[in-house]
Amino acid sequence: MKIALKWAGKILLCCFICSIGVTLLYRMVPVFFTPLMAIRLFEQSFDEEREIKLIKDWVSIDHISQHMAQAVVAAEDQKFPDHFGFDRGAIEKALVGNKPAKELSRSESAMIAAILPNPLRWSPTRPTAYIYERQSWILRNMNNLDPVGFGQ
Repeated sequence: MKIALKWAGKILLCCFICSIGVTLLYRMVPVFFTPLMAIRLFEQSFDEEREIKLIKDWVSIDHISQHMAQAVVAAEDQKFPDHFGFDRGAIEKALVGNKPAKELSRSESAMIAAILPNPLRWSPTRPTAYIYERQSWILRNMNNLDPVGFGQ
């Protein structure tokens, strides 16, 4: 049992170190392959009408319109240009502000359950009325948030 726990700890530590290493590497080197590219190649392999090919043309952020770069970054992380892959402020806020599930009140857990739809009910090809309702609720509430980073 001790050997299994020791191996599990080593594997977990290795995964953690590798994720930090890849983040730091991609901070300095252009991303050469992404999971989305793998998904698109996989999809092409099942379509007889399409030739399987991967075309990419990486462009430096200096050669892209500032507005386009901000739009892409804002979709993921608005503070990305200000930090080096790790937003320490957001990490600290998450560590301090997030409650364990045991400490949530009934109303908080009910709200989380209402906001986060069941992933098994979600279909990317045909969203249900429930999904549309939740999306519109989330977007309405996101519009009420104070702007961060680029929105100011």
